[in-house]
Amino acid sequence: GATPRNATASALGSPLVSDPLDVEHSKLVLLWGTNTRLTNRHLWPFVEEARADGAKVVVIDPVRTVTADSADWFLQPRPGTDVAMMLAVMHVLVRDALVDADYVARHTTGFDALAAHVADWTPGRAASETGLAAHDIERFAEEYATIQPAMIRTLIGAEHRRAVVQFFRTLSLLPALTGAWRHEGGGFA
Repeated sequence: GATPRNATASALGSPLVSDPLDVEHSKLVLLWGTNTRLTNRHLWPFVEEARADGAKVVVIDPVRTVTADSADWFLQPRPGTDVAMMLAVMHVLVRDALVDADYVARHTTGFDALAAHVADWTPGRAASETGLAAHDIERFAEEYATIQPAMIRTLIGAEHRRAVVQFFRTLSLLPALTGAWRHEGGGFA
């Protein structure tokens, strides 16, 4: 069925993801569509532990939440436009050679088709869809590719989106492109 778990498994080949508690080892924590301080409170101390060790916390959510108010950087795309942002991030990763080519070659399939698919998803195009500034999308992509380990965490908020399958499938591809899975505290949870 069309569940987040099945969507992730269809992209990754397995429903298994990173251990969320490994976020304590992250240097970049991306809380995407989750109000972690309220709905996943047991995880928040691990996020704060990572932050105390120098991690940057970025919240991407169409809703300004208490988690967003606690972030180092809050990005607020229009509701339902997260996938456009993700595709633009992929565009920047490919365009600027920020893809971990070795990881992609060894652990993924279909990269050339993906690169062709995201070629038209420029930050400018995504900006018009998401309401975010193109330069913020560029900066986000660069930071995601260069600050490692980077952990993406999403939860219930994203599960209530209309395009839940596309959201989870697309988001789960980002760590493969940057090789974030190589690192303790990296990946997708």
